[in-house]
Amino acid sequence: MFETFTHFMAQEHLFGATLVPPLEPAGYPRQIDPARQPFPTADGHISLVPYTDAALIKVFTLLGAPELALEDRFATPRARAANITEAYREIARRTPARTTAEWTRIFAENQIPAMPVRDLADITSDPHLIEVGLFQPRTHPTEGEYLHLKAPVRFSVGSCATGPAPTIGQDNAELGAAPV
Repeated sequence: MFETFTHFMAQEHLFGATLVPPLEPAGYPRQIDPARQPFPTADGHISLVPYTDAALIKVFTLLGAPELALEDRFATPRARAANITEAYREIARRTPARTTAEWTRIFAENQIPAMPVRDLADITSDPHLIEVGLFQPRTHPTEGEYLHLKAPVRFSVGSCATGPAPTIGQDNAELGAAPV
């Protein structure tokens, strides 16, 4: 498990430490930037990912502030990259003007990656996750009803299908272990 999480996170966060010797410290600056958080909306929060230079300029326009791209701090790709924290702050100042649903629609129509931020307490009622069947009601033979998480990936060979967790000692005979 440790290797899996390290591999997943190091894809981006090894960053400048990828090269030997390192050119910069580890940690992808945009992702560890304290200003890069879900942005507030009129009724919640939205996660917005304007990673390309063109996308950031488009976001300024969609936010009703195309003049931001003309300011010295955002006038060139190099300036925008150097001032990305300020760009995030400018975005956060403007996103409360609309609801999460309005922004989600606007950004989708303009091919800007964005998603509503969901509360963990409400995640099992998310319409998309319900539609794809991520949470599947199951019955464990001794523990009762529970929600099974369907694997979100499919493989060309094999399966991620699983049954309920075994009870204590259930597999002892098969494993050659002493009964419990």
